[in-house]
Amino acid sequence: MSWAEFEEPRRKARPTPEQEQAEKNRDRKYARVLGAGEGQQLLEELLDEANRPLGPNASDSALRFREGQRYLVHQLALRTKRGLDL
Repeated sequence: MSWAEFEEPRRKARPTPEQEQAEKNRDRKYARVLGAGEGQQLLEELLDEANRPLGPNASDSALRFREGQRYLVHQLALRTKRGLDL
């Protein structure tokens, strides 16, 4: 890696129309499963659990695990919301 790579802003590759459509289809699937009824209740429970504080005596591994949980659950919520907005 060179200094030039650090200095140049990285350009994110623009998705193809097929990739964009596939992403929308995935988001719609999340919305169908988690966007209403029992799926929505489950997502809310997962969000509550992921956002629950661990306490001051939590180990590093417990904090890292919780952060991974939180990321995954928030991805589920984000994709569900995007699917409902389509």
